[in-house]
Amino acid sequence: ADNKKTLPKMFNDRLIESHSRSLFTSSEIYNAAFESDFRRFKNDSKMKSICPGKWTFLWLKIVLKEHFLIIDRCYIRMLCHDIESYQLELKIKNCLAIINDIVSHSEDVITTTNNIIENVLETIGKMLTEEFKNTSDIYRYMFMKIIVLVSQSIYIDILEVASEIATAVELFMEDFFVPYANATGLQKDENEYRKNRIYNKSVGKELKSAQDTLKRVFIRYCKRPKWINDEIFKEQEEKKMVDAIKEAEEKAKTGKKKKQKKVNDDSVDPLTGSRKLSPKGRKVYWMDLTNWLEILNDLKLFNEDFSVRDGRRCFFLSRMMSKDESKYLLIRKTLNYADFLEAICRLVDNLQIPTKAELKANEVSTFSELLIKRQIEHAVGDDTLDGWNSVGMHKAWKMKEPMTGSLVSKLSIMMPFLVDQIKNSIAIGKIKSVERAKIKNQSL
Repeated sequence: ADNKKTLPKMFNDRLIESHSRSLFTSSEIYNAAFESDFRRFKNDSKMKSICPGKWTFLWLKIVLKEHFLIIDRCYIRMLCHDIESYQLELKIKNCLAIINDIVSHSEDVITTTNNIIENVLETIGKMLTEEFKNTSDIYRYMFMKIIVLVSQSIYIDILEVASEIATAVELFMEDFFVPYANATGLQKDENEYRKNRIYNKSVGKELKSAQDTLKRVFIRYCKRPKWINDEIFKEQEEKKMVDAIKEAEEKAKTGKKKKQKKVNDDSVDPLTGSRKLSPKGRKVYWMDLTNWLEILNDLKLFNEDFSVRDGRRCFFLSRMMSKDESKYLLIRKTLNYADFLEAICRLVDNLQIPTKAELKANEVSTFSELLIKRQIEHAVGDDTLDGWNSVGMHKAWKMKEPMTGSLVSKLSIMMPFLVDQIKNSIAIGKIKSVERAKIKNQSL
């Protein structure tokens, strides 16, 4: 998978768009993400009060960096569970609920300890709601702060088994987070899924067969382009300026003079006539979470075995890591086209799909024909289909066991179905729009 010749070219956007400038999240970006989070964490007034001195922060930094992967995985899980709400209090409660789930998962936890932790989480929740009242979202460094506060309350203030905050955090991570991560496979990162499941010629061939439709769907659901003034845009614009200046100088040497229009615009370079950096930035079509969930809803994929939470998980795990998620909000909250293709692959891996042998046994050639034969609108997760495995075996979140079944085989069966579904949904949407327009005209 490390050989670029074997990788699908349609993922090459990541070589330009991602901070790693790679098809994988690099260790440099991983370290940069931690450093940016810890910098904000360290500048927090509350953290300064409980971590007096440079050496206390240094020791705590070592502990947090050692467990950063687990912290990040739990943070992503919190985002997957999060509800679409602008109420910070609900977001904090959800964040604390994830920590409570991690603690409750441990078989060694006793009822007394569990009650202590519940009381601690309730107290911290009230404190954070007041402290973060001017904040609209929860970021990873805030999640890190919550872990430190819970660790302090339990191991220093209540149990009194630690005197240093770094020791308390280490105990909390080792007692609860690490066992939880080992039991659920949280320590497997996105690069492993990409290398083992997505980045190969066969998967690329299946995605390429539906590329035109996928691209149109992607742009259609993005609705409108976004403007981003990032390093890539600046590099491109600066290169244009350098090339234009070189071209003007070469023409001056050869004696060829080109008539230039007089302009009084400060945004135009008088030497070359080229426009300088546009304050608007470069235009990109990137998909946010709302757009993604709208696709899944139009595909009628949500049911008892594939929830909105599963859809959110496909979205968040498909993003490339940003070197500073608090600063680069567009990268944090959206998918580019390459990310979108990975989300489609994770979606297919999450769904319960019949094999080609099962289609043949039912005397049909496509998934759509099978659904028509069973006279149901959508049968993903339907227990009446004999021989289908539990959808839980296909969950992208649970990486402890390898993905069952070939992703190529799943894509070959599922992609025509998804394309048909989305085309039908768009057609129905157009019909409804026409009907609404007629009703509106009649009322006038």
